[in-house]
Parts: sequence; C-alpha cells; structure tokens
Amino acid sequence: MLRFLLLLATFALAGQAHAQTPADRETPTNVEVLQRLGVQALGAVPDTVSTFRLSVPASYGYLRAGLTQHWAREGRQIYVDDAPGLPHLRVDVGEASVRFERAGGEALRTATLQLSHVLTTADGRLISEASSRTEASDTVPRDEIDTLGDPAYPETVAALPDGRFRRALEPVLLGATVGTIAYLFFAIRSTE
Repeated sequence: MLRFLLLLATFALAGQAHAQTPADRETPTNVEVLQRLGVQALGAVPDTVSTFRLSVPASYGYLRAGLTQHWAREGRQIYVDDAPGLPHLRVDVGEASVRFERAGGEALRTATLQLSHVLTTADGRLISEASSRTEASDTVPRDEIDTLGDPAYPETVAALPDGRFRRALEPVLLGATVGTIAYLFFAIRSTE
C-alpha cells in the first residue's frame, strides 16, 4: 500500500511540474525583444575588426547595451566613448516599435527594428554600410502587456487596441442614446 501511495504521489508531482512549466515561462520584455532584433540585424557586421568604437543614439541605450554584451561574449573589445584611432561603427535607428493585436485569449506582439550602419576604419575609409529591417512576433498573455514596456523608452510601450465588439457597440449605443434623448425631448415638448 505504501508503494502505491508513493507511486501515486510521484505521478501527481510530475503532472503538477509539467502543468506549471508553460505558465511559469518568462515572457521577454519589449526591450529584450528589440535588443535581440538589433543583434540579429548587426551581430555579424564587425567580423573584420575585433576592437572598435560603437556609436548608437543616446535615446536607444538598451540597444547599445544589447549589442555590446553580444560582441563582448564573442571576445571583441567595444568602446562606447570617443576612442580615436579605432574603427568606428555608427548605428542609426530608423524605426523601433512594438505593437499588440488581439489573438484569442492572448495578444500577438510584433516588434519592428529598422537600422542602418556605417563601419569605417580608424582613418575614415568605408568598410561596410547597410540598412536592415527586422521583425519578430510572438504571443504574450494579455495581463502582462502593461509590464512588458519600459516607460524610459517610449517605443517599447504599447497598448492592446480595442476589440471589434467595443468598436462596433460604442457607436450603436451612442446613436441609440442620442436618439432616445431626442425622442423624449420632442415627446415631452409636444404633450405640453
């Protein structure tokens, strides 16, 4: 009997652990998604240089941090301050955005990042120049949408648009309310 109870408890715990795994998954923040897109777009750019300085607009500090961490893991030396005498990778951000759409009980998140870069030698000769646009989509729980953005970076904050029901119902209710008020106004006025 004791073996049976131990076996039953083992199955119950294993089933419980399996059931908790999808719910406990860590949803990446919008900043993390945009960082991954930046690495995807620019990760292989400085293949010809191992030490360089990086310039990214100050308002995209999270992008600079993500790229710097990626290249540091590859063993490259990156300078973000003005370091003369080194090759220079200048990154310009054309678009960085996150938007949500309704997808059943969850929300479809689509992140877009448009970048252009110029990599030059220490004396200013062009090594490479290109533009790219990358997108990534995934589904996230609706109740987490407000926690995924970072108010310090407005492009990472987005709201779920109103559903079709609200878009269709609101004008109908407004029209019916105005019509009822107008009817009552004229009905009361004509009885006097």
